[in-house]
Amino acid sequence: MSKDLTELIRPVPSSAASNTAVKGISKKRLRVRGKKVASTVEVKQWIYDIIAASPKTPKQLQQETGFSAMHVWRYTKQLLQEGKIEKDGHIYKKKGLADFQVRLHRVNELTKESFSQIPIIEPLIQNIKRPDLISGHAQSNYSQLRSICLGKVVPTFKCHPEDWHAHETTIVFRNEYFRYKNVSRLPAHIRRTLRAFYQLCLKYPLTKMEGLQLGIDGSIDEAGRYADCKFSGNQFEELINYFLNKDDLELAAYVSFATETFGRPERVFQAKAADFVLTIERITRTKATWDEDWIYDSRLVNDRRMQVELYPMLKEKVAVETVELEIFEGKLYESKTDVTWPKEIRNPLAVSTIKKWLDPYDKKRIFGNEGERFHQFNRRINVALREGYNATGLVHPYFYKRPSYALRHCGAHLWLVRTGYNYDAVASMGWEEINTLRVFYGKYDHLHRKRSYKMAY
Repeated sequence: MSKDLTELIRPVPSSAASNTAVKGISKKRLRVRGKKVASTVEVKQWIYDIIAASPKTPKQLQQETGFSAMHVWRYTKQLLQEGKIEKDGHIYKKKGLADFQVRLHRVNELTKESFSQIPIIEPLIQNIKRPDLISGHAQSNYSQLRSICLGKVVPTFKCHPEDWHAHETTIVFRNEYFRYKNVSRLPAHIRRTLRAFYQLCLKYPLTKMEGLQLGIDGSIDEAGRYADCKFSGNQFEELINYFLNKDDLELAAYVSFATETFGRPERVFQAKAADFVLTIERITRTKATWDEDWIYDSRLVNDRRMQVELYPMLKEKVAVETVELEIFEGKLYESKTDVTWPKEIRNPLAVSTIKKWLDPYDKKRIFGNEGERFHQFNRRINVALREGYNATGLVHPYFYKRPSYALRHCGAHLWLVRTGYNYDAVASMGWEEINTLRVFYGKYDHLHRKRSYKMAY
């Protein structure tokens, strides 16, 4: 039989057989787990087995098989047509697999590193990088959301950020948190994180009423609970000396500076040496036996001078003197209020301690090691501060709850005592609202009222 006749009568492949091949795939390159195979059917079955084992994105299929995006598309297209798999968003899954299983798989595959690559999270990451938002809040919001989504906050709750359905998911998380922690309200830092997530990532303009209903409002809890956190007697000097005796000049200077300027910890960390100058000031001050510190209020100084002149016997209990003091004058920017506030450092031990720390000094920032971020610095000094508080007998719980921030409260009281509880004068150095100073930082000491009676009589 001739060759041409043989070709004519050769059996034609059945249509069933032809449907098993995937068009556009070269058989010369067919491999399954690195081994050559004879048919695209085996390759297609391999891809089905991968998807059936756990849902996959096209990118994940490319990485696992080594195929190009086009080859993955052609195989999955035929599997979709055959009804073996289905698509959920951009994820391929086994036919009939429940949505919650897909979501659980997505979040279980997340790691600390891959979390930062999720597009919806990008606004939170950009906030960390913004120079005008150098604050622990931006970093905290990102880290806290990651912990929430990965099940680190509540083990019974995990959620991929892209699967967070605004109110519905928020309520589920809130209720799981209540059940796990046995509480009835989310803590302030978690509420702040979720509000930032709504605004920046979900692009949802959360109203005040919605925030209250969801339990992620910005209301301040326990208003004024820590307004009485302060140093008594010589505890300020004792704390400075504690660190000086340990040869820890950095912590001694930090306590001095943070208390006298009463700046927020992140702003103290960003304080620049160039913003503070040492000056000599001639000043008249007064201190009675019942005062905790020297008082510089001119009205009180004049009243006491007059009383001492009228009643010389008061000289044993009331001192009025004019001295030349070295003081630091400067300024400190607060991002929360977007105001640069005037600052003074007057305590002689605090001034001398800061002088030692700054001389010699060639850093742009007063505090922190080279390359150290605020959250790293704050974590480091908080350990030392707690030890110092314990050693000097400070018992207020706020010293141990927020060690570095407690110094802001102490500084407010330090300056209130110096000014005779002149809230206007102290607020002009760090607060836009006098009531904020009065309610949250500097609760009026009723003993001062009794001391005032002694001054009057």
